[in-house]
Amino acid sequence: MGREPEGRHLAWPGTRGRGNIGEHLVELYRTMLPEGIVPRGFPAPGGRIYAADDLPGLGHGSAGEGYLPPCRGRRDILLRYRARGILPDPREEGGRAGQGGGQMKRGISGMKERALFIGCILTLALLGASFRWPVDQGKITSVFGEARADHFHDGVDMVCADLKVYPIAEGELAYLWDKALFPLDHYSGGGNYRVLRHEDGRYSLYLHLEDSGSYKDAYGERDVVGIIGNTGRSYGRHLHFTVMDPVSRSSVDPMSFMPGFEDTAPPRIAEVYLRLPEKYHVLGNNSNIRLTRHHPLLVSISDSMGGRESVGVHYLAVELNGKKVLEINFSEINFSKNGLTISGKKFQDLFDEKGYYRVGDPVYAQGSNTVKIVARDFRGNEAVKDITFNAKLEIQ
Repeated sequence: MGREPEGRHLAWPGTRGRGNIGEHLVELYRTMLPEGIVPRGFPAPGGRIYAADDLPGLGHGSAGEGYLPPCRGRRDILLRYRARGILPDPREEGGRAGQGGGQMKRGISGMKERALFIGCILTLALLGASFRWPVDQGKITSVFGEARADHFHDGVDMVCADLKVYPIAEGELAYLWDKALFPLDHYSGGGNYRVLRHEDGRYSLYLHLEDSGSYKDAYGERDVVGIIGNTGRSYGRHLHFTVMDPVSRSSVDPMSFMPGFEDTAPPRIAEVYLRLPEKYHVLGNNSNIRLTRHHPLLVSISDSMGGRESVGVHYLAVELNGKKVLEINFSEINFSKNGLTISGKKFQDLFDEKGYYRVGDPVYAQGSNTVKIVARDFRGNEAVKDITFNAKLEIQ
């Protein structure tokens, strides 16, 4: 049964992700309690709550109680709240004790227990901290802020010959989900994952790990967090990791505070398109086009870390006729009333369904038009492309 847990028990909305941190972040911020803040009407210590609707305002979409409402139809898991964060209830019956020195037992309470990608109360303090990459001699295959079908990529993907995953810094285990511990449940999009809380308040997340019932309450820099796997919505063995800052309600690009890496190749700006209703029209230099409306402008851009992988860019600016119509730094993904955004823009504002970068509200001039595109990767390698085209406007 395990020892009597501290704090109180809460039922929070669970999630079934589709393989991206972005969807998990929605649930994280919907279920987050500011550190040390107890909402009005909060149940008495030790009280049991079995559904989100039992919490005042939580089941009715109220966000004024110190926490954010869940999505309807989500599933519940029993958690406990501490001033230092949110941890699973270790005493529930049916538990399989974690191996590897952990004192907390994360069990299964019959068929009612559900997995939750949970998070974090962070204070982002980037200066003065020492971090390392979570794998030895790994290779980056995807970067922060890229397009993923219908969502932002909220982290960095890595592959490595040595499959061991290490913490980016010393930290405490804040939460985990693992098929080995929850065999009656299904994988979420992130598969097996661990969430660590670091001394300065940051939380790091490690996804798609192999099945393992082993965990520790605290991890040193060379303690193995897990083994790179292919669990959840994953299309090949890799590690997805990210860092989050609920103080600013955001996830941040891990590259901002990781050790440097070699990258001398600039991004590649390929085609520029006008998104017409029936097709993608390639906008060639010195081309002519008849327009009945101001169609969105699309840009195909890719970058490489020195191999054959194709990754996104860190910075993008677009000028139309000398006026800047888009400027984005892909360094932070925020959760707001509009959902997940970068610089206040939602995914569909920044990306086309094919993954092209999107300028949604251009206003073209009669006759000659000039487009200037500037793209940079994280290391500052820059690519610039200029296009001139003639437009015959027949706007109705």
